[in-house]
Amino acid sequence: MHARLVAAALVAALPAFAHATDLYSPSLPADSSQFLECRLLNVSGAPLDVTFTAFMSNGVLVTNSLQTLAPGESGGFSISGSNAAMYCKFSFKAKAAEVRASIDIFEPTSAGGFKIFNALSAY
Repeated sequence: MHARLVAAALVAALPAFAHATDLYSPSLPADSSQFLECRLLNVSGAPLDVTFTAFMSNGVLVTNSLQTLAPGESGGFSISGSNAAMYCKFSFKAKAAEVRASIDIFEPTSAGGFKIFNALSAY
């Protein structure tokens, strides 16, 4: 009995190591006048290192970026469309429930703003 209590106490004292999580967005087509954006919001209570990666729909790497996001901070990048479908991969060490990730397609407007054409969640 004493050995079980000691073992249970040791297990409880171990730090909780976050497991690696990869989320993928659906693939979206973007023409040359549009931009693809990979975006993630950290909704956890701790800083989070995130690797953002954009791929062509055939799996060819387009670009990637490593960013540290504070709690409540969003990050990511946008790249010019290339008349092809692309998708985003988000890699981090936390539970998927601790982030909100998406792929967005947008283009500049004549008024100097942006018009979002599509925004889909990653899972």
